[in-house]
Amino acid sequence: MPLMFDPIQSVLPHIQSGKLIALAVTSKTRSPLLPNVTTVAESGYPNFESTAWWAVFGPAKLPENVTNTLTNQVQKIASSTAFKERLGNVGVQPNTNFKESLSNFQTREIAKWAIAVRDSGASLD
Repeated sequence: MPLMFDPIQSVLPHIQSGKLIALAVTSKTRSPLLPNVTTVAESGYPNFESTAWWAVFGPAKLPENVTNTLTNQVQKIASSTAFKERLGNVGVQPNTNFKESLSNFQTREIAKWAIAVRDSGASLD
């Protein structure tokens, strides 16, 4: 049986048309667009969470004033009702918790996936 993991926004039209069946979502909570589809955590793997995420990056040593301006503008856009609604319509739930730094988030993601790769026995060979 072919199986895949893909962000909701990529497959939602195919699920809605009946071409694909959603078995579970990998976020901690159910998707508002697929409320009857359980999470992997609800299916017996309580610590499982895998979500797609995006961020805005700049070159190393970007001047602090430029970084601050970009950060403020991204926060303004991401916090707007129009932005949240537009993303929500395609299954994306933006995280607007700007109190946590991107660096801290990335550190946690790297640690989480390093354990998963190690435990899987995967190697580059």
